[in-house]
Amino acid sequence: MDTAHPVSAYLGKVETQSRRIAELRADQQKRFTSLLKSICKSKSERDVLAEEHRKGPAMLMRKQCEKYKAESEVLFRAAVETLRQLLPADSRQVQHVESGITQLQDAHVRLLELFARDEIRSDTISDHATLMHAVRHAWREVADTLPAEARADVNGEPKTLAEAEQYVTLDQAAAIVSRSKKTLVRRLNAKDSTMPRPDVEGGGGKADEWKWSSIRPWLEKEFGKQLPGIFPSRR
Repeated sequence: MDTAHPVSAYLGKVETQSRRIAELRADQQKRFTSLLKSICKSKSERDVLAEEHRKGPAMLMRKQCEKYKAESEVLFRAAVETLRQLLPADSRQVQHVESGITQLQDAHVRLLELFARDEIRSDTISDHATLMHAVRHAWREVADTLPAEARADVNGEPKTLAEAEQYVTLDQAAAIVSRSKKTLVRRLNAKDSTMPRPDVEGGGGKADEWKWSSIRPWLEKEFGKQLPGIFPSRR
């Protein structure tokens, strides 16, 4: 029997959907890049085909996103209703969580819509993940004020998308260690390079991307910097 608190149930659903979107996006880009390389001899041909692909997203992709939107909306309404019954209406903590999940739902719908149109970007995923992390933190603060049986489901939650599925470009990776993109390109192409290869190869005007969990340890070791587990949101 599912006894998850409505707020935790909503956050869990958004997290699961977002992770799946990130996985699908990475898989699609890998497959499409491989296909482009196999059928197009020149970069100009690959760019033309990539643009045509962008204009015509698959019907299945759109249907999947519509399903995700409907599921998250139902849980979002239940979460908001429950929050309003938790503590007095003037509780700043509860209002903060309610405002947070409202922003999160707006961001989540935007994420799904961009994915359906094949226009999603790594910074969109990054912003969504950072907001998700902030809302989870705010919710835990409220949950700590609840009876033990009401907050049992808050602990032991899985990692957020920001920690598990966040992707960054070479420009972003270079900026966070205060280096130029050219510096990282040289490290990547060096004969004795230890830099991880991109997790998602670019093409058709899209940049290569690395999982933050993959490139962060290398950046820390290479440049002697302590970097955050969650890549800072680009505003």
